[in-house]
Amino acid sequence: MKTNFNRLYEYLFFTFVFLLIIFFIRSATYNFPNFSSSAGDDLFSSLTTSSENDLSQDEELEEEPVNSSSDGDLSEETSEIPKILIDAGHQKEPDYSRENAAPGLNSTVYKVSTGAQGVSTGVWEYQLNLEVALKLEAALKDLGYQVVLTRDRNDVHITNKERGEMAKEVGADILVSLHADGSSIASAQGVSVLSPASNVSFIDADRADISKTLSTLIVDELAKSTGARNRGVHFRNNLSILNWSAVPSALIEIGFMSNREEDEKMQTEAYQEKIAQGIAKGIHKYFNSTTDSEE
Repeated sequence: MKTNFNRLYEYLFFTFVFLLIIFFIRSATYNFPNFSSSAGDDLFSSLTTSSENDLSQDEELEEEPVNSSSDGDLSEETSEIPKILIDAGHQKEPDYSRENAAPGLNSTVYKVSTGAQGVSTGVWEYQLNLEVALKLEAALKDLGYQVVLTRDRNDVHITNKERGEMAKEVGADILVSLHADGSSIASAQGVSVLSPASNVSFIDADRADISKTLSTLIVDELAKSTGARNRGVHFRNNLSILNWSAVPSALIEIGFMSNREEDEKMQTEAYQEKIAQGIAKGIHKYFNSTTDSEE
């Protein structure tokens, strides 16, 4: 009898335990969210999409060029850096056919010549002008300016009218044309700058006035740098390169090739460097003065 009672007890106990286990299983299944449901899928989908979007954005930022976000700013900054057109006057082969001396005029001038020749060295002006132009280019670039040359070799064919028009074509802020002087008076020496005249219809009065400021600063600094005689600024209306330029311009006479002493000095690297540095300093002062006046 006792054995039967024990068996019954064990049966009831295990049945109770079994039912209790089933109860807990059903409770757990009911209370936990069902991630296989549509709501669960939407939640998982939204979390996954958000994570993927964040990763995609990160990847785009990493692949984006470093300066692309500021391309506009960089181009604006570049456009604000003054651009200077340097003309090395004359060329190896002259062209004595004629072209209009100025816009709207019927009068004509020679297109281009070889220039003067050193009385002592025998060097041609077109050669000297290019040597100094390349040094001036380097000096201006060292100061942070944009520089364009009308020519970088002697064997070219570019007329004076074309050189003047080039200033507008390349977007230059100013044009400086390098030349060397000549005279029948052997003792003549020094530096000077020829600037557009203001008393003619084809030269804008404002451009003439600004050119005068530019020319004055250049000739003063050039004389200081080289120790040459300062012959000042002279105003001309018969130079086609100045007449056809649409920007402030200066034609710089860096010395007399007809003067033996000056001719020989201008063929030395050291003196050419002084010429370039003096012109560059004058140009730099000009742009600093225009910036100050705008502020």
